[in-house]
Amino acid sequence: MKNKQLFTLSVLALAVSQTVYAVHDTEMLDDVVVSASKIRQSIKEAPANVSVVNTKKLEAGNNFVIGDALTAKVPSLYLRGGAIDGGRAGTTMQLSFRGQGINRNLLLVDGQSQTDAFAGQMNWSAISMNDVERIEVIPGVGSALYGSAALGGVISVITKAPTKREMTVKLTKGFSDGSRQKVEAGYRDKYENGLGVVFNFAQDDRDGYAADLVTLANPAGAPLAGAKVVTGIQPTTTTTGAATNIIGDKGFNASRAINANAKLYFDVSSTTKLHAGVAYTDDKNLMTPYHVYLTDVATGQPLALPASNALATNLSINGLKSSLKESAFFGTNPGGRTSMRYFAGVDTEIFGDYKLKLKVGKVDQNGWSVGAASTTLNTMTTGTGTLTDSPNSKTDASAELSFGLGEKQFIVTGLAYESGTLMQKKYALANWTDLNSKTRVNTSSDGVSATTSLFLQDQISLGDAWTVYAGGRYDAWRSHGTARDYVTPANTIISPERTATSFNPKLAAVYKLNERLTLKGSLGTGFRAPNNYEMYANPTFSGAAAPNGKLILANPNLKPETAQSWDISADMDFERGGNFRVAYYQTKMKDMIYQKVTAVPQYILPGTTSQINFWGQQSNVAGADISGIELSGETPITSWLSLNASYTYTGAIVTSDGGTNSGMIGKRLSNVPKNMASIGWDLKRGDWSGMVMTRYTGEVWGSADNLNTDVIKDVWTGYSKYWLTDMKIGYQIDKTFKASFAVGNLFNKKYFAYYPMPGRSVTMDLTANF
Repeated sequence: MKNKQLFTLSVLALAVSQTVYAVHDTEMLDDVVVSASKIRQSIKEAPANVSVVNTKKLEAGNNFVIGDALTAKVPSLYLRGGAIDGGRAGTTMQLSFRGQGINRNLLLVDGQSQTDAFAGQMNWSAISMNDVERIEVIPGVGSALYGSAALGGVISVITKAPTKREMTVKLTKGFSDGSRQKVEAGYRDKYENGLGVVFNFAQDDRDGYAADLVTLANPAGAPLAGAKVVTGIQPTTTTTGAATNIIGDKGFNASRAINANAKLYFDVSSTTKLHAGVAYTDDKNLMTPYHVYLTDVATGQPLALPASNALATNLSINGLKSSLKESAFFGTNPGGRTSMRYFAGVDTEIFGDYKLKLKVGKVDQNGWSVGAASTTLNTMTTGTGTLTDSPNSKTDASAELSFGLGEKQFIVTGLAYESGTLMQKKYALANWTDLNSKTRVNTSSDGVSATTSLFLQDQISLGDAWTVYAGGRYDAWRSHGTARDYVTPANTIISPERTATSFNPKLAAVYKLNERLTLKGSLGTGFRAPNNYEMYANPTFSGAAAPNGKLILANPNLKPETAQSWDISADMDFERGGNFRVAYYQTKMKDMIYQKVTAVPQYILPGTTSQINFWGQQSNVAGADISGIELSGETPITSWLSLNASYTYTGAIVTSDGGTNSGMIGKRLSNVPKNMASIGWDLKRGDWSGMVMTRYTGEVWGSADNLNTDVIKDVWTGYSKYWLTDMKIGYQIDKTFKASFAVGNLFNKKYFAYYPMPGRSVTMDLTANF
């Protein structure tokens, strides 16, 4: 009901503003995009319901990672975890775009794919915000131009190129749940001889907050003799409604993220331009002390647990028996992720006005985490454990040629190649907190996947009103891998090379009804090849708390997912500035890769403390129908105040389960909000600027098996419906210095997105531009 009220309010505000606004010198300009069709054009001309976050919008927001800049600014886009500032930098992130999960979308930086060769994940913290010029977001199936995984859409980040000498330093201090210290510095210069240079550095130290909670089953029976009487237990339930209790946390989710990049540009001539560079990222999750919420009645102090798991500490809670070991507070830290990105390219003209773009790039990434073994000798600082090390590398190259064909046609065609390699190992550690204490390799997984592609698009002008886009892409995919277990019983599984091909056409049309109203529509298909993690990775613990612990198993026999999709949209400009956009889409998915979950007798995963209750194997078991409505708009209210608003409905229902009788049919897809909405105000008056944004996220189902069993939402590991409000005020002190003050979660809303999310946080920063 609330989201409908917000939508009604948003539409009324947009309409009323058109009657009260009387200042004519404020104009909201139409952004230019390239990613929608690989042709430079305005948003109105682009054959999709495109969103652009330009430099002005980037500066207005409180953005620490790319996801922050996109939240509530792109219809149908849902972000959480490491994709936004509330999660640890570089850790697992979740994204849903037009009902499609994270590995069914593409993230590009200057045209280079940032999805890793492991699981198709995106490391959003690998992109320095002080290096971003704008972000173009293209919704809908895009395999006809971009190939595998472009099912929900494409997020294209364009970085700043040097145009003159610029130096920037920014210092940020955060407080409360957003406590942090961040420093950013950048230098750009363009010389008269055509050489340009860019250097950027950023370091973000987050103190974190208590996000990983510890639960204890309900006490029962008479306490044992000598049991410690404690208070402070916090009764709650699991997401399925079973009674449990919160008794502590595993420490604050502190982290350190370091980014650095260097880029060179050289203008050989007015038509030939070269660029090359490197970018480095190092994200680490830091170990911090755990907290026990229970109070020892005898001492009046928090319950102290012995640094030994040989015996449990017997407890008396409300006169009932319970027990607790320190191992309940073991986490998966330290952990982290590093990446090194290399890239180079040339833009030139050949045969007159034929434009040629050549690009080559390589991204080396490594994600790692540790876990303590389930032995009685382990403590928070000593004892055996395991290290999961997942180095992976992706290489890509492309050649793109564009040219006019007569007066009515414009051709874009090209070749592309992409290869991804996974080299995962799990090591035994003599000390689970010391990465250098490896004693042996327990298991290893190696996988190689490669795709060769050819694409063609024809833009056809049919008079002054109609523009048609017709094209397609052919992708040839191959993959092979090997999994080895070196511990008794030793085993080797060799998966021979498999191949698949996919041709994905797309037809789109743009009709300019008049100077203010443009209608658009498209029809196309897409595909996603399975990634190395899904096919070859070693068994992985899902991280769910008992009794829902799950071991995720790979499947080397997976085949590509496919999609058929169509959409229609309208883009209307208001007479006195601003615009309103509406879109409707439908997508039919086949051969979707989801976990087929099977209950197993409870056991402890060897070498860890992880309790396993289920096995979840990746399988081509699902089909789904996805449809949605997108409404968005922005308009000036006065010469210094503007309004923006949006509403999104997404229906995402499982339609088949491959005959497994799993119970998925008719259930909603996981991690897809049914409703989202936002309303915001932006101001710019003299040296003052500011924004206030209120956003709503509706019902989300989080169970990976799509059974929608997590019916209790506002609890640990659940997904709340929530309203949030953020604000920021900036002041230009003089030509050089600008200060800002921001508050996230202004009303200190308590909510969950699996983990408890940060409460109210305050940020202050000072920026100097020279």
